[in-house]
Amino acid sequence: MAPSTTQRLASVGQQIKALQAEKRRLQNLATQDKRKATDQRERIVGKFVLADEQLCAIVLPLLAEQMRKTDERTLFDLPPLVG
Repeated sequence: MAPSTTQRLASVGQQIKALQAEKRRLQNLATQDKRKATDQRERIVGKFVLADEQLCAIVLPLLAEQMRKTDERTLFDLPPLVG
């Protein structure tokens, strides 16, 4: 006996929910992959800058102007911002 329309509808609804969950999972993995790649690029650029004294002398003052968080400033031996 063939499934009723109601049964088929319920089955399709379950398939849709499963596919939506899989889509969310894959989107999360893609976001994680992008974040990992960004972090890796930042580490590589940071290593490159810190390894070159002349480049460091140019970049660190520029960074100091932009850094607002005390913990970030502490990493570079910069005083906390007042105010």
